[in-house]
Amino acid sequence: MTNKLFTQLIWFIVLSVFVGGCNSSSSPSRQIEPRADKVLRQMSDALARSPSFSFTAADYTDKRHDTGQTARFFRELDIQVKRPNRFYAQIHGDEINRTVWYNQDTLTVLDNQKSQYAKLGVPARIENMFDFVMEKYGLTVPLADLLFENPYAVLTESILTGVYNGLDRVDSYSCHHLSFSQEYIDWQIWIDTGDIPVPRKILIIHTSKTGQPRYSVTMDNWNLNTALPDKRFQAKLPSQAKLVSLEIVMKIQERE
Repeated sequence: MTNKLFTQLIWFIVLSVFVGGCNSSSSPSRQIEPRADKVLRQMSDALARSPSFSFTAADYTDKRHDTGQTARFFRELDIQVKRPNRFYAQIHGDEINRTVWYNQDTLTVLDNQKSQYAKLGVPARIENMFDFVMEKYGLTVPLADLLFENPYAVLTESILTGVYNGLDRVDSYSCHHLSFSQEYIDWQIWIDTGDIPVPRKILIIHTSKTGQPRYSVTMDNWNLNTALPDKRFQAKLPSQAKLVSLEIVMKIQERE
């Protein structure tokens, strides 16, 4: 399974996407500083222990045009998760205004601007659902690693090196600043130093692509003990909404 957090962003962020085999950080093929590994594991464990949680995010994505110019696009997100098979996301920004509901075995994506929606049957588990849309449609969710049952295994799946950079600030939060490298990307994460070690910022640099485009996201309003009713994940569509294919809603080219 590919590490979807670090693929080119072409879908909505949900929490922005992998459980698979994972080598120990002590593997001779890796060079990860013990403190970097410890902090990343603490963050992952805090998320894994939460059966339902919510947060908000704001992200920037670089998009390179055929002319060689790079443009940066902004989005804001409201994410709610109830393991193992419920997820909600409200996403709006420069190029997007969508609502996503995942409820057990059904995924519904609404384009609020065009009042068009797609509805499809999917596997009844968050990680399996993300695998399904990746394999069938080529769609990835950069932050979805954080939604999985074992975030640590996913995040460390392809790591080559890891460094603890010390303390830094993200907005008003004191954070541990970690840097990691993989074959085609470098990524950094800032993790809250408080009692609950939630991620506050992630920066991804595509080192193998021309211009080294970047994806940056900050996260706030974390609630790891929120009580989310099941009805929150039931799609609420406007009466005039038209049913179309997922390819149309997501503006992707249909696969053979």
